[in-house]
Amino acid sequence: YELGFNVNTYPASIPEFRKAIAHSVDRENICSIVFSGHARSTETTFLMPSSAHDFVNPDARGCEYNLGKARELLAEAGFEDIDGDGNELIDDAIISEEE
Repeated sequence: YELGFNVNTYPASIPEFRKAIAHSVDRENICSIVFSGHARSTETTFLMPSSAHDFVNPDARGCEYNLGKARELLAEAGFEDIDGDGNELIDDAIISEEE
């Protein structure tokens, strides 16, 4: 499974937003549940990094699953949890975009 963004469109145009999403995905748990432990997660956006050749930076590190870090990054990007339920990106969220 793969998740991609159009980085020219808000909010995916904000690097902190994309990093927050990366920190909010529990790749290991997804592999465990979906593939019954018969798969391992990658640190790239490619399902098969070995077939992506020069599109993969071997020095790049993946993002660890860390919801606290994701929330920090969302706050830096201007996303607020206005009702305190922990869901910055749900219907009740305010997104303050710099104009």
